Amino acid sequence: MHNSQHKKITVRLVATSEPPAELAAWFQDDGIDGTTAAAFTAAATFYTVTVENIQARAAAIIRQEAAARGMPCAVPPAVRRHEPVRVSIVLAGNRRQFLLLARKLYAQPFGLPIVARRLLAALPGPTAPGNKPVPVPAPDAEAAGWVPEMHLVRPAGDDLVSIFLALGADRPGARLMANKAEMLLVKIDEMPPALADELKTRALAVGADLAIARTVAAFDPQPTGAVLLATRRQAAILARALAASGGVWAAMGAALQRLLH
Repeated sequence: MHNSQHKKITVRLVATSEPPAELAAWFQDDGIDGTTAAAFTAAATFYTVTVENIQARAAAIIRQEAAARGMPCAVPPAVRRHEPVRVSIVLAGNRRQFLLLARKLYAQPFGLPIVARRLLAALPGPTAPGNKPVPVPAPDAEAAGWVPEMHLVRPAGDDLVSIFLALGADRPGARLMANKAEMLLVKIDEMPPALADELKTRALAVGADLAIARTVAAFDPQPTGAVLLATRRQAAILARALAASGGVWAAMGAALQRLLH
């Protein structure tokens, strides 16, 4: 019953509020570089999202976690009264706030991992079809012509299937659990540093992490190596989210999906 209700959860992007068109000219007049300008514009672009058909107790968790990230969240009175009903809520925030919120919701009950996945899918990508391009911390010129090169490395360690078999699982169950628990390392070569910064945020949102070879915070313009650390499930979720974002992100998602198959 609960699973069928969770499948009816709907997340919709209903409005986008962008900075004034004159912003680019102001940045140019003030001598602000393209990477900093793009990062500021992304932080100043706000999205309003509705989450429909969730349990009131789930809405209460979202409201609390959104407030912790400075995001407004409108909920009906049933949420404050903890009534056993399903409700709809409204959230607003910038891209990074939504990604950090999704990361937290992945670890919560009451269908909130489903909400997290659908929140990520609802945010428009940099070149999502049918949407106006959304600025991200990466100038177009910096990523132009870059083709993601990824290499999958399975860390050496114990045979997970044997471990689960020893714990009493049957072989199909042991293989299933091993696939979920298996940690993967994905090496990404020569990545534009601003793209690496955005990818780290997206990786954190699904519970994974990204180690960046160079210090992106130092605004080093040279390409950087990066290593993604994730379970197979986390990597698959990240790959789907990237593939749905369009542009260079779609290429990265497709490359990651090929590695996982």
